[in-house]
Amino acid sequence: MNRNSQDYDQCENKLFMEEQENERSLKVRRKWMARWIVNLLTGIGTALVATVIEIGIEYVAHYKFWLLRKLVVWCDTGWRTALPLLYWIVVNCCLVFLGSSLVTFIEVNILVLSRAVSSYFISLHIHLPSVRSYSPQAVGSGIPQIKCYLNGVKIPGLLTLRALIAKSFGVILSVSGGLACGKEGPMIHSGAIVAAGVSQGRSKMLKTDFKIFEYLRSDTERRDFVSGGAAAGVSAAFGAPVGGLLFSLEEGASFWNQSLTWRIVFASMIATFTVNVLLSAIHGHPADLSNPGLISFGRFSHITYQAIEIPIFLLMGVLGKYLYYHVTSDFKTAGGRYIANNWLKVLEAMLVSAISAVMGFTLIFLVNDCVPDDARGHHDESVVKLYCSESEHNVMSAIFFKTPEQTLIAILHDNMGSYTVLTLSLFVCLYFLLACWTYGLSVSSGIFIPCLLTGATWGRLVGMGVMYLFPTMVRINVSVFLTLEWGSFTEVDEFNFENYDSQ
Repeated sequence: MNRNSQDYDQCENKLFMEEQENERSLKVRRKWMARWIVNLLTGIGTALVATVIEIGIEYVAHYKFWLLRKLVVWCDTGWRTALPLLYWIVVNCCLVFLGSSLVTFIEVNILVLSRAVSSYFISLHIHLPSVRSYSPQAVGSGIPQIKCYLNGVKIPGLLTLRALIAKSFGVILSVSGGLACGKEGPMIHSGAIVAAGVSQGRSKMLKTDFKIFEYLRSDTERRDFVSGGAAAGVSAAFGAPVGGLLFSLEEGASFWNQSLTWRIVFASMIATFTVNVLLSAIHGHPADLSNPGLISFGRFSHITYQAIEIPIFLLMGVLGKYLYYHVTSDFKTAGGRYIANNWLKVLEAMLVSAISAVMGFTLIFLVNDCVPDDARGHHDESVVKLYCSESEHNVMSAIFFKTPEQTLIAILHDNMGSYTVLTLSLFVCLYFLLACWTYGLSVSSGIFIPCLLTGATWGRLVGMGVMYLFPTMVRINVSVFLTLEWGSFTEVDEFNFENYDSQ
C-alpha cells in the first residue's frame, strides 16, 4: 500500500503572518465558529452511527436467539437435537459471510447502486456496479490506523464514506454472527471518519461538494477534527467524555493545543448526550436518560479491599497479562502470515463463527450443569431448562444465548450461586482462545469486550476459589476480583492494537 506523509507543518513566515494580521477580523472569527460547529456535528453524527450499530445488533441478536431458544426447547430428544445446531451454524455463517465480505474485498458505489435499482422500474437493461478488490480499511477496530494518521501517516481510503459503511454494518454482522468481539473499538474509527467527512464538506464517493467549510480543508485542520472524532467515538461507546479526551491526548495525537482540548471535550459531551437521548427514547423511557453509552457496566456498591487480597491481585494481573500477550501474538501472526487470499479470509471467519456455535451447543447439551431459578436473583429470559428440573435452568444457556456485552453484565452482577466452577472454567478457556483467533480475522471487530469478559470470568473463578479456601478467615467480596481482573486483560489492549497493525 502506498502510504505518504501528511502535511502538518504550519507556515509561519513573515509574509504569512502579515496576511494573518490583515485578515484577523471576520475571517478569523468565521473559522473559529466553524470549528465549533464541526465538532458539534461530529458529536451528533458519531452518536447516530453508534445508535444504528446498537439497535442493529440488538434486533438481529434478539430474533436469532429467540428462535434458537425455541428450537432447543422443541428439539431436545433424538435426532431433532441436531436442528438447533444446524440453525445456529447456518445463521452465524451467513451473518459473518456478509460482514467479512463487506470489509474484505467488496467496494460498491452506493450512489451507482441506488441508480441501478431505480432504473429497474424503467428498463430491464440494468448495468450493475462493478465489484473490485482493494486493500480493506474497515478490518479490525481501526485504532492503529487512526493513530498512524494522527501522527502523520497518510493511509488511502481510511477516512472515506465506504469505510464508514463497511465498518458500521460489518461490526453489526460480526457481533450478531457469534464472533468473540465487541462493537466499542470500531466506534473510534467511525467517529474519526464522521469528523473527517463533516470538516471537509464534500464526499468523493457521492461526487458531491457542498461548498461549506472550504477554509478548513487542510491536513492540519483535518487532523485536529479526527482527534475530536476519535474522542467522540470513545465517548459514545462507553459514555465517558473525559475518557474520550484522554484517549486522544495520551494514545492518539502527537499534535495538541489548549483550544483543541475544549473542542474535543465539547464533541465528546455532545456524542454522549445524543446517544443517551436516542437510546432512551428508542427503549421507551426518554425522560430517564439512562443510556449514556453503548454499554453500561452498572453500579458496584459495597466493594472493599483487604490486605490478604493484594498478593492474589498481583498474581492475577501478571498471569492475565502474560497469557494475553503471548497467545494473541501467536494467533494474529499466524493468521496474517499464512492466509493471504481474500476468499480464504472470509472462509476463516465463517469457520470461527461455526466453531463458536458448535462450542456453545456442545456445552449446553452435554454439560449437565443446573442451578435453581432463584439463584440469579432476577428473571432472565435467555435461559432454558433443557434437561434440568422444573425449578432449575441450564447455566450454559445463560452465557451463550446472549451477546458478549450482555454476558459480561450478567457475570458482573449475578448472585454467587448463579454459576458453577465447571461452567466458568470451560467457558473462560474456550472463549479466550476464540477471542484471540477472532481478532486476527478479516472482520470489523473490537477486542475491548472480549478482554473484559475474559477477565471478569477469570476474576469470578478466582473469587469463588478464595471463598472456598478461606470460608471463615475473611469476608471475601467476589466483585473485587471481577473488577480488578478485567483490568489485567484490558491493560494489554494497547499492545494488541499496535501488534495487529504491524503484522
